[in-house]
Amino acid sequence: QPPTEAPASQPDVAHQPPPAAEQREAIAAVPSELNLLHFLKKKELSDCDVRVPATGGSGEAQVVPCHKLALCSSSGYFYRHFLGDGTRARQVDLPDLPDDEDLRRHVDVPAVFPVVLRFIYSGQRWCEVEGQMPSGAAHVTEHNAVGVYALAGLLEIFPLVERAWEFIGFRVLGPETATRVLYISELLKSQLRSAVLDAFEKGAMKCIEVLKGNFDLAMRSSEELRLFCKLPVEVLAPILHSDELEVGTEAQVLEVVKGILGSRMRPREAA
Repeated sequence: QPPTEAPASQPDVAHQPPPAAEQREAIAAVPSELNLLHFLKKKELSDCDVRVPATGGSGEAQVVPCHKLALCSSSGYFYRHFLGDGTRARQVDLPDLPDDEDLRRHVDVPAVFPVVLRFIYSGQRWCEVEGQMPSGAAHVTEHNAVGVYALAGLLEIFPLVERAWEFIGFRVLGPETATRVLYISELLKSQLRSAVLDAFEKGAMKCIEVLKGNFDLAMRSSEELRLFCKLPVEVLAPILHSDELEVGTEAQVLEVVKGILGSRMRPREAA
């Protein structure tokens, strides 16, 4: 009897690759402009989460998916967190702001962090965060520029510190705003690293120049006067004793000094 032929083996359909057409359809369409900005705030390939505190420091923090390579390529703060101390933690908190109500009001971290992220993911291109932006894209404005400047300093993104300061110098800084910018700069100095600190020192000196040359106008705003009175004595004294201080009468300086003394005395009385 002739040997029985073994039945032909049937292909394992479950392990067969799909036809080329189906395989192409299974892959998402490639964006027309493929770059890091495509992955901004998306979970695809993300390997870390940045916790953004709620406005005012109260409420639930927002968790933003990010990519370590993008963050570390632009920020000294993130570089040290993910590489310097060898941590493998997926989640990272943004630097804490000083515990000062006025500073927190002017540096709205949840509002400016998207601008900082867009700058990072664009390859540190200023044109991607300033000027005519796509609808809904985070960008620098006269309203948020000081906050962007402050957060860029804390995150040690030196190119953004420089460009944000240039924007502030041309579009924001004046007698009505110099005290506010100086106040924020002074409060942040204790938390800044050397390279960024130098930039903030230069910015503070520019604010002082504006105040000296426009002291009358700067002190007309009760809010600016209040912030001026809260500045450290080592900052106030050289301004008030300067021969370059432009004031109408000495009585105006006296009123400012009285305000400074009053602001210093009130906390002691409350204690």
